Amino acid sequence: MDKIAIQLKEHNGVARINEPVSLGIPLPKSTVPAIGSLSLMDGNKPVKVQLSPLAHWPDGSLRWVHASFLANLAASSTKELILAKLDHPTPNHSAPAYNQRPEGLTIPTLAGNVALRANSLAWHVTNNGTDTPWAITFSDETASPCTAKADADWEITHQGDVFVAATLNGQWLTQNSKPLARFQCELRIFLETGQIQAEISTHNPKRARHPGGLWDLGDPGSIHFRELAIEATLPANSLAQVIPQATDNAPNLFPLAEFNLYQDSSGGENWQSRNHIDRNGEINTQFRGYRLSGTNGLLHEGERANPRIGIEYDSTQLDIAIPGFWENFPTSVRKEANTLTIGLFPRDAKNSYELQGGEQKTLRCLIATNPKVNIAA
Repeated sequence: MDKIAIQLKEHNGVARINEPVSLGIPLPKSTVPAIGSLSLMDGNKPVKVQLSPLAHWPDGSLRWVHASFLANLAASSTKELILAKLDHPTPNHSAPAYNQRPEGLTIPTLAGNVALRANSLAWHVTNNGTDTPWAITFSDETASPCTAKADADWEITHQGDVFVAATLNGQWLTQNSKPLARFQCELRIFLETGQIQAEISTHNPKRARHPGGLWDLGDPGSIHFRELAIEATLPANSLAQVIPQATDNAPNLFPLAEFNLYQDSSGGENWQSRNHIDRNGEINTQFRGYRLSGTNGLLHEGERANPRIGIEYDSTQLDIAIPGFWENFPTSVRKEANTLTIGLFPRDAKNSYELQGGEQKTLRCLIATNPKVNIAA
């Protein structure tokens, strides 16, 4: 097999440190019998990579593999990695990277422990003596909180040298115990950094009715809800550093004890397009772009946020990133007292959200919890 070049290019002007990278790679027929025959190289230096087979040729050789690794890349630079076939395949002797206890799964990382609560959309991160609890919340059309009912406990779906992935499936129940929507949550925990990639899918399992042969909003098979969010409970003394547009050459930074960064619309000139109507035919968007508010009102506004949020508390540094923040509008991040809320479907929207029969939406965010670094003068 010829060596396969993988080009990484940083185009936002932001230095990448231990950035998770994931991609599929096609392989020639009859060349690679197993993933232990492959190695990823950065020049003469091997890169720790987690490989999974995706498809095989009729002769049993690998046709596609999925590669996951952490990359370091200077701002606005390019790097080339090489996937090569080893002369002597490496056996896989990886020990289980998690501990199973009655109260749930614990995944140890170099930055601390991530403990998943059994049968619950909740976990906590222990780092440098500080414990940070997290939970996923969902509310119905009236803003009443729903209860997550799991089909079974967390299941380890992937494990290797780079990350462990755990998945929980179930349904959201209203306060009268009626099923409203189904969920699937995957937490991908990176063992070297302790970073967590949380990916949540919301699914309407009902069928659309299509009265009159029309596929309109407001269909009897639709479901309606007010918010889907990820919440963390922080110490009272936590202070946030909010950068609404992290890719600017000179980004604005706001130190805030409380804030709400909310992307209401695309920020483009067609932000009031009738593509954004609801079941009543009303345009849902309220203003162009995003707004950052504090306890005393509006602080900053713009068109398309690509935020980075850092929060310091005790001896811990918490960093939040939300891929596709403005593209998946409405989206928000807010901090009220000691509660941090990542609004994947935020309550700030003009009206409730509608998911038609059979529809599913998947959203994700990245959470990094590390010891705070104090630099002496």
